[in-house]
Formats: sequence, structure tokens, C-alpha cells
Amino acid sequence: MIGDGTGGCGIVEAAINLGAFSIQADGFFAIRYSAGVALLTGYDASLAGSFENSDNLTFLLVTGNTAAAANDLDTNNDGVLDLTPWTTIIDQVGILETAVVNCTTDEYLYTGTTVGPDGTFAPGHIYRCGASWLIGPFGGVLPAGGVDTVGGANTGCPVPVAPSTWSNIKARTSN
Repeated sequence: MIGDGTGGCGIVEAAINLGAFSIQADGFFAIRYSAGVALLTGYDASLAGSFENSDNLTFLLVTGNTAAAANDLDTNNDGVLDLTPWTTIIDQVGILETAVVNCTTDEYLYTGTTVGPDGTFAPGHIYRCGASWLIGPFGGVLPAGGVDTVGGANTGCPVPVAPSTWSNIKARTSN
């Protein structure tokens, strides 16, 4: 997980080696941080710690990683990774709170796959549906309307609605 630290933007906040785990027969691997109360069941692993909130965060699933917590991967704080100490990116998502970055209280996102903001906040819950990452409900009854499941494919996902910009409205009405 890449976030911000005392050294500025691009700081590795967590580097978790998943080598001790394996994907189960169902084809899924669900992991969670144990700092909070598990509202769902079916996790394959639980790790000590927690995710930072109220910030932009980049999550990368990579192979061949040699980065460690506190490593600075954006050495000049320009929003471009100067170091990529891994072989391959398997999957990635960025949680967006704000596009305005100052590298003291906010962070760049180091991926084009982003979710958020949720109003003026970073999403408190995201989930994957097919090839898309979506904002899930924050609080309430889980799983989120039956679409966010642990250890299984998320089904019945909502269809994303295009923003109501003038060009989108014109495109939808000019048939």
C-alpha cells in the first residue's frame, strides 16, 4: 500500500508478503486487517494492523516485490513512481479522497484505476464487480445489498451511471 509519510508522497505504508498463503479451491483469497471488527465471515487470512483513512491510497498486488514499509518510491514527490521494486503488477486500485495533493496531508495516486471520492470523503468501502471497482455503502447491513461477498464472486452489481454532464446528456438524447 502506497500512501504518504513523514518523507512526503510515495511512501510504502505496508508491504505484505502473501507467500505463506495460497488461493483456496474456490479461486478466491480474502484477507483483512484485524484492527476492526469483522462484519463478514469467510476470510482466508487476517493480518495485524489497519488501513489509513481520510487519504488517497494506492493498493498494488505485485510479484517479485522488494519494497519494505517506509521506502520512498516517489523520491521527488511529483506523482510519478521513481522506483518500482517489483516484477509485475497483477492488480491495482487507488482510493481517492482528493485530487489536490500537497504531499504533507494528501497523497498522489499511483494508478489509473481509481474509486472515489465519496462526496468529500475517501470511500470507506470499495469492492470489485467484474472488471470494475465500485464504492460500497459505508455502514448498514452487510454484505452490501448482497453484492459484496467474501470468498465468492460479487454478483448483481449495480450498473454505473454516467455523470450528468452536458455532453453526456446531449449524447443520451441525440438519437
